[in-house]
Amino acid sequence: MSEMIRIIIQHGALGLGLAFCIVNVGSNPASAGESMHWPHWRGPNANGVVDVGSPPVTWGGAENLAWVSQLPGTGASTPIIVGKNLYIVSAEETDRLVVPPVEKHPDARTQPPQKHYRFWLLALDRESGRERWRNIIVEAAPREGHHRTNTYAGGSPVSDGDRLYLSLGSRGVYAFDLDGQVLWKRDLGEIRTRRGWGEASTPAVYGSNLVVPWDQEDQSRLVNLDAKSGDILWEVARDEPSNWSTPVFLPSSEGMQVVLNGTNRARGYALSNGRSIWEVGTLSVNAIPTPVFDEQFVYCMSGYRKSIAFAIPRGAVGDLTGSSRVGWVSNRNTPYVASPLLYRGHIYMTKGLSNRISILDAKTGDPLVEAEPLTGLSNVYASPIGVNGFVYIVDREGNTAVLRAGHQLDVVSVNRINDTVDASPVVVGNRLYLRSWNAVYCFSSDE
Repeated sequence: MSEMIRIIIQHGALGLGLAFCIVNVGSNPASAGESMHWPHWRGPNANGVVDVGSPPVTWGGAENLAWVSQLPGTGASTPIIVGKNLYIVSAEETDRLVVPPVEKHPDARTQPPQKHYRFWLLALDRESGRERWRNIIVEAAPREGHHRTNTYAGGSPVSDGDRLYLSLGSRGVYAFDLDGQVLWKRDLGEIRTRRGWGEASTPAVYGSNLVVPWDQEDQSRLVNLDAKSGDILWEVARDEPSNWSTPVFLPSSEGMQVVLNGTNRARGYALSNGRSIWEVGTLSVNAIPTPVFDEQFVYCMSGYRKSIAFAIPRGAVGDLTGSSRVGWVSNRNTPYVASPLLYRGHIYMTKGLSNRISILDAKTGDPLVEAEPLTGLSNVYASPIGVNGFVYIVDREGNTAVLRAGHQLDVVSVNRINDTVDASPVVVGNRLYLRSWNAVYCFSSDE
């Protein structure tokens, strides 16, 4: 892998901006291709925005279909792409019984499985869909069941360009080389989720830091591991119930921050030592959406049982709850599972789990489009992406609405694959990848 790709992946948006400056000044189109990767479930910028790409805006049946690859077992996690490989996680039920059976917790609404599961890490050739290899991460019995709309493979992998990282929660946090060989494993203990809905958190990596969210019902905390060794660099307790959000890294004049959503508070921590820098609350139970940010604000929101969104000024310090220091607050139409998309000055978000889309002015929070239904779409769990002036929104039935980005609702197409999709879309160059529970679909604008 070239040093340029490694710089881009390891340093996210900061390195990405620098790298594109280098690429775009006196470079040829081939060198721009080196920047094409998808190392995080929300893309190279960890926010759903694709700086370089031209995927198809229409597909269906054989139209623009490059390939389909079937997967063992099931999974809802989003694949990542590093170099020529697409990496993906899946969980497959085995015939091996759990002996003795795991007892259901009194607060759980799900039943622990009675059979062990085989957790797979697979690599597919991103051009052809051909399986390069599959390795068993672990064969184990999940501690609890999962929500009927989830699977046992809900957490996505992440990469720094040298290694792959994955949290299986109670089954451990892992680092692999790019050929799928385990480099280290860290056991952080057991997780008990709210009502037994299951584990599905994704870590985030920056430089030598692998930050792992560990919000649950018993002892929530945020853990920073050394990405090379798996050693604990620091961990901080969190006064939070179960959560399924992903941390994001926020550059600041005082050093890099880690921002993590939460029911009681959304918080910014110093990456160097875990010290709390700012916080704002209160959000809702199951504060799942991952925050996004621009040069002015950090946007945190949740949408289960109530709608709430905060625009927190960059450089904020202390407790901003109820403070006039918050840029703006909205209590309408926020998403439950899907994360928002901040693209070209607008925030795109779906209401709750529905197909209703709102578009906000990011600077003011004013609604430009308010909870308008996207005809042809049903419930939305996947997070939207923005690329080449378009917004892609995928529902659970495999329908994708393509919108022209802007201040009004302009639906270009609705495309169908007739499969269950909870994973967010992935784009590299002119290719769009959709992961269903059992397969990966690749659509190309040049086929």
